[in-house]
Amino acid sequence: MPTATRRDGARGVHCLLGEKGANQAIAAALSDAAVELIGAVGDDRFGEELLP
Repeated sequence: MPTATRRDGARGVHCLLGEKGANQAIAAALSDAAVELIGAVGDDRFGEELLP
């Protein structure tokens, strides 16, 4: 546990696309529900990763 004299840091960061809405759609589809997912792509670095 970090204390005032000891600090622990992360070795890296890993970003994934999708998040809550996509996870919920997948869970519903796996439960045999009819699923449609509507989304938007932002004008940021995550949007740049999605669109070539």
